[in-house]
Amino acid sequence: MASPKKSVKEFGIRDSDPLELNPGPGPRRRSTVTCKCVLWSILVFFGLGGGYLGAKAAQAVYRQLREPHRALYQDISMPYQPQGVVRPLIDHDQTFDIVATVWLRTDRDAVDGHVYDRAPEHQKAEEGLDGEQSLDLPNIGEGSDDSELVEKAILTETILRGLRLKDKNIPASLKFRVPTEIFKKRELNAYDLRGSFVLIPTSPSPLDHALNYSTWIPDSVKYPPSRSWPEGYVRSLEEEVIDEYGTFTPLLSFQNIKSRCGSSTTALTDASEDEDEEENTPSLTTAIKLNGLLSHGSKDRFSSKGKPVLEAHPYVITRSFLRVVDQTTLYNRNAYDKAHKLLKQSSCGEAHKLLSDKAPKPDWRMCLRSYLAHGNQEVKIKVMKTAEDNGKKEVEWIYAPYLSVSESSFGPLDLIPVPVNRERCADNNPVGAQNVPDEEFMDVTWNVTFIGRTPEKISIVDSYDTPKRKYNMTETKDNQLQTHANVELMHGLIGHPFRDNYHPRRVAILLFIELSAYAIAAALKLHYCSSIRRIHIEFSPPNNLGPYAKGAYQLQSIWPLLFTSIISLLKLKAITRVEFLWRGSSLPTMHFAPASHSERASHRMEPQLSRRFKILFFAIVGACLYIVQTLEMYIINPRGTSTPSKTVMTEGILAGKSFITRPALILGSIMQIVMNTRSRSVPSAMDYWRADQ
Repeated sequence: MASPKKSVKEFGIRDSDPLELNPGPGPRRRSTVTCKCVLWSILVFFGLGGGYLGAKAAQAVYRQLREPHRALYQDISMPYQPQGVVRPLIDHDQTFDIVATVWLRTDRDAVDGHVYDRAPEHQKAEEGLDGEQSLDLPNIGEGSDDSELVEKAILTETILRGLRLKDKNIPASLKFRVPTEIFKKRELNAYDLRGSFVLIPTSPSPLDHALNYSTWIPDSVKYPPSRSWPEGYVRSLEEEVIDEYGTFTPLLSFQNIKSRCGSSTTALTDASEDEDEEENTPSLTTAIKLNGLLSHGSKDRFSSKGKPVLEAHPYVITRSFLRVVDQTTLYNRNAYDKAHKLLKQSSCGEAHKLLSDKAPKPDWRMCLRSYLAHGNQEVKIKVMKTAEDNGKKEVEWIYAPYLSVSESSFGPLDLIPVPVNRERCADNNPVGAQNVPDEEFMDVTWNVTFIGRTPEKISIVDSYDTPKRKYNMTETKDNQLQTHANVELMHGLIGHPFRDNYHPRRVAILLFIELSAYAIAAALKLHYCSSIRRIHIEFSPPNNLGPYAKGAYQLQSIWPLLFTSIISLLKLKAITRVEFLWRGSSLPTMHFAPASHSERASHRMEPQLSRRFKILFFAIVGACLYIVQTLEMYIINPRGTSTPSKTVMTEGILAGKSFITRPALILGSIMQIVMNTRSRSVPSAMDYWRADQ
């Protein structure tokens, strides 16, 4: 029954009223503030506030790294007075040379490079400098104690000339021969072979007018020398200053090594009972550890003491990076004097005297450096110059450059094992087993790279620098190559390039893209394989696990195989339509769903290839692959991870891959193509998604 029509009057419209075709917008809906809106507003507010505070904190950290000693800077708004500021010895116009020296530990008492006393009673009298601060002047003398290095210089050479502070990545190399007898000692130190550097300004320079200087090393410390001098040679004041701001680095690293004996071995005892080994008293050991907590370790941390000979074999470091800080700012003299005095009173263990009355005397092994802590306040130099306007002599002050060497910028391929056997081989060696003889000398090529660094960059690099680098030197060559590539990438990003044609930023960007794409693909693959319920594509174990099993075998890592196994298990679960049911028991029960119509059709199409064809295909393809791999008949030489060395195991794996894995992979792909052709359907991801709906 049709409903009666309503008249116009029932809607409140009169016949006399004009017809409005556009009555205008209706009344707006009153806005309501919901909890969700309030929550989002709070989150946005805190997000913006956190971003602002984070940006301010990052700006403050960067400013602190860029100008770590800003409190010492001279106020440029004040009138310039040469006596009231401390200027740099090396500015952007000054050129300089680099001299390197290699030192080797010796048992002889004579040392071809003296250690100079810094006795306060030996000071140079300053004449005609009334009102000026008196600075300590070292006196030439000999002294020996338990902390003094007994060593000799085996090479001194000027490796770089005409450098400036702005120069970067300037390479140099030193070739020298090292006697290996000293490395048979039971206890070794990384400084038994060390390298030192000094920076020599090219004349003319402010150092030509030097009168006196003060250093951060306490007077009682026997600091290792930076240069070698002939016996009885008296250094000039200029040479003393240059030696004071020099630096040195260990050239030994203790890593593991394979045994050179034919059978079981025992540790080698000391070759001499009266060997003068360096022993630390308990108080000194405690002080060194305390100083290490304050200054990122101590120079006594590089030692083989108490370690098995196979776990602490000496390796020669063949790569070093010499850094000079590009700092030319004017310092306020009064503030600089206070910072220099405080540094000298607290360095090399001097601060320990304030903590305990039984603290040991200062030791060079506790003289640790970092630019954030020391800056350019280590060596202060007093010079006398002639004023250009009136010709009078005026006293000025200059500060020395900051030199340092990165002690961790080397990879496993930059380490050369010392060719000595530090084990005691058993006499009952099996027949045919021969011990590798020792070599009396080893030839070393030391690659040095000079880099001028800004204060912020060297501070960042020092925070990453971990001197006690450990590598597994007994692992495969492929793993060592991979480790070395990672080290090269990381040090290249912080400004220590190992090669001229290496672009670490490009490598890092490509690696980031690769890892991001791999993570996205892995997540999508996991989601896809865990969500499908039925599938038309044949499951091939060699296709899924074969390449990853090969990579896991070559890299000796099980993680690629485990991750791929998860994907394969999810595919297998979708194929078999298995379900795990928990029916009140501790163990689940498996339930297999019956095959669908598409799966039965696929099963009928699959066996249309005869068994004879499959066997013949396996034999032909396997023989071809085995011949190509055995004879290395490659059209393009393979790159990347190389195959393992040929053994019975590797030959068996190669035969298995050639005759089973790869033929199965190829045959599976052919059968899949044949099945898709006969069924006239190529399943896609959209088909699986529609089937799940």
